[in-house]
Amino acid sequence: GIHGHPWGTRAGAKAMRQAIEAVVKGIPLDEYAKDHPELDAALKKWGQLYVEKALANEQ
Repeated sequence: GIHGHPWGTRAGAKAMRQAIEAVVKGIPLDEYAKDHPELDAALKKWGQLYVEKALANEQ
């Protein structure tokens, strides 16, 4: 997703960092994206993966 971000690679890297910050702070991505436009654009393009859902599919 970093290179495929709708606003380019730099915005993709920023969005990735913002996603990491949100997870570390325990803030849902959709909430964090409200004040972080790069993350918001990425979520609008690719959506959001929920960890519980991903883990359930692996079991």
